Amino acid sequence: MKTNFDRDVNNRSPKLEIASIQRAETFAGFETPVEANEKSCSSDKLIVRGKATSPLVQKTAYGQSLLISGQDRRSRVLDTTFTPWRLICSLKISCKDGSEYVGTGWIAGPRLIITAGHCVYNESYDGGWADEITIIPGRDGSNEPFGSFKSNKLHSVKEWVDSGDENNDIGAIILESDIGADIGFFAFGAYPNSDLESQLINISGYPGSVYGEEQMHHANRISNTTKYKLYYDIDTEGGQSGSPVWFYNEDDKPVVIGIHSNGAGYAISANSGVRITNSLAKQIAEWRTI
Repeated sequence: MKTNFDRDVNNRSPKLEIASIQRAETFAGFETPVEANEKSCSSDKLIVRGKATSPLVQKTAYGQSLLISGQDRRSRVLDTTFTPWRLICSLKISCKDGSEYVGTGWIAGPRLIITAGHCVYNESYDGGWADEITIIPGRDGSNEPFGSFKSNKLHSVKEWVDSGDENNDIGAIILESDIGADIGFFAFGAYPNSDLESQLINISGYPGSVYGEEQMHHANRISNTTKYKLYYDIDTEGGQSGSPVWFYNEDDKPVVIGIHSNGAGYAISANSGVRITNSLAKQIAEWRTI
């Protein structure tokens, strides 16, 4: 059985859009109760909050700088049973021809996992759609603290399936089990440019270099926004597609504002993700009800 790793897409000419979203709209998440002495963990020090007038780190290389030896700025998350790390899932993607890929997803509802569109539907897959995806919340190497779940109930949007529009590179996995009741799920929302400008964001996921088994985190500020995309100088790698791009709101709660999907392109030297717009937020909310 051959094994492949999900690859971030290199886009040579990202399409710039100047229209802005006019108002914020947030869909609530759910945090499971924890004991007072369990509310913090050592990995909390990785998290960034607020805004920054300049990048947190000096650019050593744009985009996937870990491709240059010694310049991987990510940190391994060692406390994956805590929020928000537990809400991030390792994906094992199986195709009809027996090939396997790895990716990342995040819990967006009681039975809903959101990921990149090219993780659920990809022209390189036999038949386009993945045959089955195994979801492992909070995976930590061989440890699966919340177990694993399989699903073949996969969804995307017409713009991605029909034409591979990178502005709509989003996918959904529907589970039989209500894992959100036990683990919790992210809030997500659409925000105007004024809220996102210079916003510090976090990205954590499961890269292919560690076979999709170890969760890796990096953070920096948003460097640019378009109508449909977020751009950032944050180290990522194939396998991290589908990772949540999140920030902390006024109540200090994590809110996902994008889905990581692309490695560095040529027109804009940054990694990027699909921005959650009002219409996309409504689509995710609709998937919650399936």
